[in-house]
Formats: sequence, C-alpha cells, structure tokens
Amino acid sequence: MCVLELLGTFQRERGRAPQAGLAEAGVYGVIVADEPHPADVRPDPSAKVDYFLDQSDAMVALCTPDDQLQDHTVQPRQNIIDEMQRAWSRHHLATRVHVLKERTVRLPSNINPTYDRLDLSNPAANLGRVLRQLAEWGVLPAAQPTKGTERETRPGDLIGELLGGLSLGDQEEAERRILDGFGSLSKKDQLVCRA
Repeated sequence: MCVLELLGTFQRERGRAPQAGLAEAGVYGVIVADEPHPADVRPDPSAKVDYFLDQSDAMVALCTPDDQLQDHTVQPRQNIIDEMQRAWSRHHLATRVHVLKERTVRLPSNINPTYDRLDLSNPAANLGRVLRQLAEWGVLPAAQPTKGTERETRPGDLIGELLGGLSLGDQEEAERRILDGFGSLSKKDQLVCRA
C-alpha cells in the first residue's frame, strides 16, 4: 500500500474527491490535519508532519492561491512551501514530491520545482495527473489485470519504444523507426496512437 501525503488548502474544499479516487487505486491518501496524532510522537504539529513524511512513499503538494501578497501576487500557504522543502530533504522522498500548481500561484524564487497544472475546476484531471506520476515512480499497488481491458497508452510509452537502444549517432535508425511507426498513419491517428 502506498501512503501519500496530500498538502494544500485544496484538501478542505475539494480534497475529498481526490482522496477517494486514490483509495480506489489502493493508495492511502493522508491529509495530516485529519489524521489522529500518532502514539509516541511529540504533541506538536511539526512532529506530526514529520511522522507522516517519514511513513509516506510520495508527497503531493497542491499549490493553491491561498495568500495574496502586497504586490497582488498569490502563493500557497507558507506551511506548504515548508513541507515541500522538508520532503525534499528526506532521502526516500527527495525524488517523489509531485507539485501541482494553480496557474496564478507564484512560488518563492528559492523554490523552483517542476510542476503539473492544478485545475481547481477539474479534480478528476488532477487525480489522473497524480496517479500517472505515482505509476511512473512505481509506488502504486500492482493492478490486477482484467480480461478484455485495453492497456492505456501514454505518450512516453511510444517514445520509449521508438528511442530504445539508440545512441547519439543513430539518426538513420531513428528515422527508420519513426517512418515505420507513423508513416502509414493519418495525421489524426498519429496523435491518438494506441499500442
């Protein structure tokens, strides 16, 4: 079971839908404020956050427009920024912090993570982004294959097949693979390739 820490005020307004979707995927989504204080952990919020970070396989930081600054820019609450930095400082989470940022949010200049777009009006799309990233990291529970279901193809799958085993000087082989893979497809079908 993957334990995932969810951070952001998104949790209060809309966090229940992604948390339920995560549960359906076999992921225990932790909203720290909603969890009971663990036994044998100092009775302060910082220790509680540290405990759950230490137990988590990944962290999702939901950077929502919470605080408006004097220059009218918006940023997430300071605790979200702090908890992202705390996760990055842990060896087991350093490469497993997924940041979703709403388009109007500005992060401080000393934090420049790659991020996916957080669409506050589309929780299902946000959940899809999180599940796709967790799958890429290999932290989702193994799915039980069902008969007759088609495996979803992601753009990275096709690119991986096209580039697998190539080195920098293999332009001719790369061109051959691209023509073999796409040459007989219409432009529309090239955009919707299925494995």
